[in-house]
Amino acid sequence: MSLSRRGLGGLGGLCVVGLASALGLPRRAAAHPYHVSIAEAHHRPEAGRLEVSLRLTPEDLDAELSRRLGKAVSVAEQPFDARSEADRELERMLREDFRVIGADGILYGVHLVGREVGVDEAWIYFEFAVPPKLTGLKLHVRLLFELEVQQENTVNLVLPEGRRSLLFRRGDEPQAL
Repeated sequence: MSLSRRGLGGLGGLCVVGLASALGLPRRAAAHPYHVSIAEAHHRPEAGRLEVSLRLTPEDLDAELSRRLGKAVSVAEQPFDARSEADRELERMLREDFRVIGADGILYGVHLVGREVGVDEAWIYFEFAVPPKLTGLKLHVRLLFELEVQQENTVNLVLPEGRRSLLFRRGDEPQAL
């Protein structure tokens, strides 16, 4: 929904951003008042893969990578390159904050496949090598919790036995896949 549909378009929208700046609030907080990521995870037992498509805002992605790297990062201005500093850090972020955990507590490795960044949304594609049966595996998603206290991460699972969704908030424990 655009700002103008909420009655904040034109000068009103500029006033909100200006007020946020005057109060010292980060611009990204004024830019979007919601803090969510949504992922769809497809289990492909025949291939031994859990394939994930993750959507979040470009502002949040840039802010998190900038925080982690200690310098300004704008991935929209860079083509995907698994060897680049930003994309190596993105894969590290996924390894730490989007975790598949085995029954023995061992973390499954993540492989960053690619990303697409537009004006309104960023898509990140990655996968895990997993067994044909997910019994005993858990998922723990802590994306962007360092940036935003109200962050929520939803994972829509597409499994051979059906679909279900998992919601992760700050302080939540890992959940069964």
